[in-house]
Amino acid sequence: MFFSSVLIFPFHLSIGVDYFQVLALFASADVRWPAALKTLFRILSFFNLNVDIAAPECLLPEFKYEWKFYGTLAMPLVCGTLFMGSTLCKHCSDRFIMHKTRSDKFYMSKMIGVTMLTMYYLYLMTARMALEIFNCNPSNPDDGFLYTQFADEECDGGMCRCNDPFHIQVRLQFPAIMALFIYTLGFPTLVYLLLSRNKKLVKE
Repeated sequence: MFFSSVLIFPFHLSIGVDYFQVLALFASADVRWPAALKTLFRILSFFNLNVDIAAPECLLPEFKYEWKFYGTLAMPLVCGTLFMGSTLCKHCSDRFIMHKTRSDKFYMSKMIGVTMLTMYYLYLMTARMALEIFNCNPSNPDDGFLYTQFADEECDGGMCRCNDPFHIQVRLQFPAIMALFIYTLGFPTLVYLLLSRNKKLVKE
């Protein structure tokens, strides 16, 4: 009974994290939430691994939005590189230090599983960051231009106009499109292909 509970616990944890991540997204919706509910949504942003909770641009005024953008989108690559490095170190350790003729054949599967799980938790954060570049709205009062939700000192007065070649929104459009294809569309497609090709094993 104990071992079955241990095996089932990660699935229950993922369900809870999913629930809190979706609730946290409501904080950015254009709805007049009660103050207490708005505070709760912002607290739950922790489960989205939201970089804005730390507010690096407030701690460091010279911190650029572009740095936060690329840093957020690089997190899955950094995690993947660390896991690959861990696998390589384990293989070298078994071969040259432990002098094992056979390495653990399940270790690579474990690392792939951990990588997929990490991407699972980073998915909403990377998708939101990529989509934020295209989230353009008029100002209040309307001056005829569309502005992004993020601010940067590089833009005039901190407000970044959309489709303005002198503002950073235009410069970040191509990386954002690539992130949408690789992360937002690519990860669900990869999961679908893996599940469809191994559906018999998954059922077992």
